Amino acid sequence: PGGGVDEAACAAVLRELVRELGERHLAVARVRRELLAAIRLQLEESGAPPSAPSLLALLESALELWRTQRALLGPLHPNCAESLHEVGASIGGLLARAPRALFARYP
Repeated sequence: PGGGVDEAACAAVLRELVRELGERHLAVARVRRELLAAIRLQLEESGAPPSAPSLLALLESALELWRTQRALLGPLHPNCAESLHEVGASIGGLLARAPRALFARYP
């Protein structure tokens, strides 16, 4: 309903994929990339400032996607740069809106 991203449901599916396929599988990377796109679109469409949980979900997915891309594609692949941009944007948003949430998760 409403077309929003159910972050808890996505996290559960992602955990199951990781359990079945491994953290650095291309299918897991693809799901992470789609999750990033869906959360970003939801945030843009809502017009409201992103919540700390949404920003943390973006950051965690972008970090794991980057780690997988770096391992499978090499550190100079353009997709790695895109993922690092997502990491930076998420950190910037958390620093501006919810620094305590950022430092609680990443001390």
